[in-house]
Amino acid sequence: MEKMVLERIEAHLGDKAVIGPSQHGFVKGRSCLTNLISFYDKIIRMVDQGKPADVIFLDFSKA
Repeated sequence: MEKMVLERIEAHLGDKAVIGPSQHGFVKGRSCLTNLISFYDKIIRMVDQGKPADVIFLDFSKA
């Protein structure tokens, strides 16, 4: 029963495009790594176009 409900929910979310393309967490086929790659590509594009790009990384893992 749980599997049926999950399949219906996933189908609905996919059909209605409820989850945007920038959402990477808790989405099948995406991860923190895909998010970082997407971000890196955007920064590289900005630099290639001569636009300024500043990046600050914060690590809250031990906070």
